[in-house]
Amino acid sequence: MSSAKGRSPQERRTRSRLHQLVRDQGVLHASLLTLETKCGKPSCRCAKGEEHQAVVVEQSKQGKTRMRTVPPQLREEISAWVENWKEAQELWEELSELHWDKLADQKKKD
Repeated sequence: MSSAKGRSPQERRTRSRLHQLVRDQGVLHASLLTLETKCGKPSCRCAKGEEHQAVVVEQSKQGKTRMRTVPPQLREEISAWVENWKEAQELWEELSELHWDKLADQKKKD
């Protein structure tokens, strides 16, 4: 361990990136989907087969699925939040593995 706090450079990098995601950017535990729907108006183009497209975020909460429509001007930002969530999950796993290894190293010393 090379730092004063006993953290390896890899652990410091992982913690730093995780902190950046949480502090500076949005995170959203959801899936981004594109749905095709029909509005039901007989004169609309969707009645002829050209369905409307809507981008939604879908999330499971307490065993129930919920959805929200994403306005066009927010699609890139919401997409980034979803990707940030995935990256944060990976970082948590990496941090957990580092601590698992640290525990194994400590056990060898005992």
